Amino acid sequence: MSAVLLALSLISGGYEMLFLMIGFREYVTWRIAIIWLSLVIITMSLGKVASNLWPQVPLAYFWIIPIVCVTTFMSSRLLYTQWILMLPVAIFLNALKRLVGAIMGVIAKAVAQSASPMLLRQAIGLHSTADINLFLASIMMLPVIIILGMLAHRWLVQVSAADFLQRARVNISDYLLVILFFAIYIIAYVFAMEWSVNAQTYMAIAAIVTFGIIGSYLISPCL
Repeated sequence: MSAVLLALSLISGGYEMLFLMIGFREYVTWRIAIIWLSLVIITMSLGKVASNLWPQVPLAYFWIIPIVCVTTFMSSRLLYTQWILMLPVAIFLNALKRLVGAIMGVIAKAVAQSASPMLLRQAIGLHSTADINLFLASIMMLPVIIILGMLAHRWLVQVSAADFLQRARVNISDYLLVILFFAIYIIAYVFAMEWSVNAQTYMAIAAIVTFGIIGSYLISPCL
C-alpha cells in the first residue's frame, strides 16, 4: 500500500510539468522531458523522506519550495527565457493544482461518504490509516490537468506566449516583487498545509489571482 500511495504522490508532484509540457508541447524534447521527470521523482521522493525524518518541519519546505524551483528552472530551459518570468507561472500552477486537488478531494470524499477531515500531514505519512481520499483525488485530477493543458495550448499559441516570454525583460524591482510574493506564498502555506484540504481552497484561489496578476505585469511591456 505504501508503494502505491508513494507512486500517486509522485504523480501529483508532476502535474505542473504535465501542464507546461502540454501547453508548450512544440518546445518539448526527449532530453528535457527525461531530465524534468527525473528531477520531479527525485524531489518528491526526497520530500517524502524528509517529511518522515523531520515531522516538526512545515510541509511547505519539502513539498512546495523544491517542486516550484524545479518547475521554474526546467520551464525556463524549455522556453529559453529568464527564470524570474517563470517563477510566477510555477507558483500559479502550484496553486492551481492545489485548487483542483481540493475540489477533487471534496468530490472523492462525497463519493466515498467519508467523515475524515482529509489532513495532508496524515496522508503524507503513507500509513495504512492514511486518508485514501486524498490519493483518489490525485488520480481524478489527471484528466482535468490534461484538459486544462490542452485548452491552454490553444490560447498560448494564439497569443504567441512563448515569444512574449522570450522577449520580456525584467528590472531589479521585478525580481524583488516576485521573490517577496514567493516568500509570502511559502509563509502562508506553512500554516495552510496543516489545515484540511477543504480549507486550502481559499488560499489557492488567492494565490492564483495574485500570481496571475504578477505574471501579466511582468510580460505586459512586450504585449
